[in-house]
Amino acid sequence: MLRTALKPRWLALLVVMLLAATLMAKLGEWQLERAREHGESAEQAEQAQKSEKTVPLNSVLQASETFQRDAVNTKVTASGTWGSDDQLLVPDRELDGKTGFWVLTPLLTDDGTVPVVRGWVATAAEATAPDSTRTVEITGLLQPGEPPVVRRPGETSGLPEGQIDRVAVAQLAALWPQPMITGFVVLDTQTPADANAPLTVPPPTSDGNLDWGNLSYAIQWWAFAVIALLFWYRLVRDDHRGLLSKDDDENDDENDDEAEDDPGTKVPTGVPHS
Repeated sequence: MLRTALKPRWLALLVVMLLAATLMAKLGEWQLERAREHGESAEQAEQAQKSEKTVPLNSVLQASETFQRDAVNTKVTASGTWGSDDQLLVPDRELDGKTGFWVLTPLLTDDGTVPVVRGWVATAAEATAPDSTRTVEITGLLQPGEPPVVRRPGETSGLPEGQIDRVAVAQLAALWPQPMITGFVVLDTQTPADANAPLTVPPPTSDGNLDWGNLSYAIQWWAFAVIALLFWYRLVRDDHRGLLSKDDDENDDENDDEAEDDPGTKVPTGVPHS
């Protein structure tokens, strides 16, 4: 078995499989780290949502300022007026197992525009515009902007007017007044209250320190790494048992035939070998 495994072709394949397995193991570690981060972030959001402690938004994040990681899930307050005419809907957002829309409205403050997810509605028709004539004070959890969808030149989202597929700051910058913060707030409370407010979007839930979705991806990558090495072992074992010898013989015969047919390699009759 060892002599078979030391054949050049199996050694070359082993190197390839080890490289592939190493890459898969690294991807598994990355997914595990993401599972920890998501779990901690969800737990932090739950605690912040329950907490009575709030801080002014402009003490955490100024307009056009780079979003800092430690600002995620900070419970902030801000006051201003709603930019009702610029309200947008973000489709494919779930609440209690149902798919609907986030209602995304700009809050116009003295420091700039603040994107606010005011809530969730099941249908686009249910999204009413807030009163833009009075000043409101809001509290909510601060979140970083979502990554924009990468599209090919000329490609569009295909969504109806008034809808966007991500709460992406770069996309909102082209639609709303500037300056604007580089994140968004998920609304918790509003004063004075809005009688027609959409359903509140709850913070993500956590049942532990790990996000099970990312953890399952990590396990899959590690399983692929093991399968790659088992696949190599299976090929070597079959070769050792002679299960691959037929193909090898056929290949050898083909090589001999090609050598005989090639005039450059054929030895002339009567000419002694050197």
